[in-house]
Amino acid sequence: MKDIYEVLNDIDIDENEFEEIFVDDIEKERVKKNLRKSIGKKRLMNKKKICAAAITFVVMSSAIIAKPALAINIPIIGELFKKNLVSVNKDYVNYIETIGKTKSYKGIDVTFQSAVADKNTLFLSFIVKNNNKEIKNDYRDYTNAISPMKSMKINGKYVSMSGGASWDFIDKNTIRVLQDIDLESDNIEDKMNVDIDISKLFGISGDWGVQFFMDKSKQTEKTYEKELNVDININGVKGKISNITVTPLTVKIEGQGHFNDMSDNNVPELYFIVLDDKGKILRSNGSSSCDGDISKGKDKLKWSHRFISNANMSNITIIPEYTMPNSNISKRLSPVKLDVNNVKPIELINDKDRSINIKDYFIDGDYLVVRYNEKCFGKDNLIDVFPIPIYVMSKYNKIEEISDYQKIDTIYSKYKKPNEHMSVFKVGKERDLMVGTYDGADMKILKDKAITIKLK
Repeated sequence: MKDIYEVLNDIDIDENEFEEIFVDDIEKERVKKNLRKSIGKKRLMNKKKICAAAITFVVMSSAIIAKPALAINIPIIGELFKKNLVSVNKDYVNYIETIGKTKSYKGIDVTFQSAVADKNTLFLSFIVKNNNKEIKNDYRDYTNAISPMKSMKINGKYVSMSGGASWDFIDKNTIRVLQDIDLESDNIEDKMNVDIDISKLFGISGDWGVQFFMDKSKQTEKTYEKELNVDININGVKGKISNITVTPLTVKIEGQGHFNDMSDNNVPELYFIVLDDKGKILRSNGSSSCDGDISKGKDKLKWSHRFISNANMSNITIIPEYTMPNSNISKRLSPVKLDVNNVKPIELINDKDRSINIKDYFIDGDYLVVRYNEKCFGKDNLIDVFPIPIYVMSKYNKIEEISDYQKIDTIYSKYKKPNEHMSVFKVGKERDLMVGTYDGADMKILKDKAITIKLK
């Protein structure tokens, strides 16, 4: 396997392969910091590393970057790291570690860009390129690419592979992925030797595995853990919020009780709204439930909910919220005029705590595209757990939202932004349109059960 420095030394640099672009302040500061570290250790650096530092300096000073084909092999921070994590919390740049390794076999390349970890989660950014054929934007084709790992060891021990992923397509043959791996069930040391096994991609057997080292000591030093043991009772279903872990990167709330059992319509779906000391809502990063020994009783089943930390939090407030499966008591609220020829922000009020802020709407062919954010307590809600939908009406009828985005993949790929809702409606030539929402009665926010925790 070649590391990033060997790749750089193999490249015949041609000035025509570069173009000027804008480099944002976050990226500049990160490159400068890494360069200063490299220069400070130059006596320990071999020829390959000095070469890499020199090229980094040229890129930084001239504000240039390789064209896409070359840039894929010279990662600084993965694009999805920027879009999904750094955009939420700029402090992520202080902890992200570059991997910079590419492995190729039988026309398939896997480039591991960067990673970051804390006590709760490991985030891993990588790119998969199939030079043999197109990767179709169909889950049956790209599923293997977004979750290719057969197993993972940390410090020689196998760890759980549960978690999730986000991804987008660079071109018809290339997909980039940000995978988050749940570390909550494993007691992992701060210094991590990571060994990932990838032995099959797109039906081809091979070896695209990677080994790299990470150190999460800085994150651990700033980690706050507290036992809560707060009882909770929702419609007669009892449980408790057991403890909370807060790191500079993530927040994890753990508890027990028979919640979120999708096979039982009498069991509440429990989630949380988490706010920082500035009233800004933390973005959800998934949950797990029904973990434990069911023989001890359903009320002993364990669950957890994870969030992306905001920067510089001095305290947080957690507020339970829930809905009942298959409940259908929300009422449609009166719509307002939506004029595609005179676009302006529209606020739709759900109730005293929640609203929908429509930022943009426009026509693309036969489709109406509406982009919006939900607000809770007047702040943007990045949770996406219980989204309150919008609806669109023509002069006489309700227009159904397109739910199968594979049918309109070009529109979805072109306009969807991170941390933002987007709905698409097929309106044809209809322009006499109205937009509305619902009262959100299905979702209950338990403000009286709010818990505030001081972190500093």
